[in-house]
Amino acid sequence: FEADKGGIVSKKSTRSYLYELKIENLRDAKSVVQVVDKIPHSQSEDIKVTLEKIDPNPEKQRLGIMEWDVVVDPKDKSTLTYSFTVEYPRGESLSTPLP
Repeated sequence: FEADKGGIVSKKSTRSYLYELKIENLRDAKSVVQVVDKIPHSQSEDIKVTLEKIDPNPEKQRLGIMEWDVVVDPKDKSTLTYSFTVEYPRGESLSTPLP
């Protein structure tokens, strides 16, 4: 999911992202899955990345890199959800990686 917001008076644009990572254990035994994902990280003062929601909290998190050790019971599922916003100068386009 991705959404853009920008006010008439605002000099900034905001883009929101929501991710759901779904894990399913098809085995007959419990599994531990290490999940590593990232959100953008910008070194530019003009671009601000804010982590809005994360469930469950990762075991490790640094400079936009998140790591989970997910225990999934036999024949069960687990979902990791996180969302973040990127605020950047209005009229500029975003590209990856962020500056």
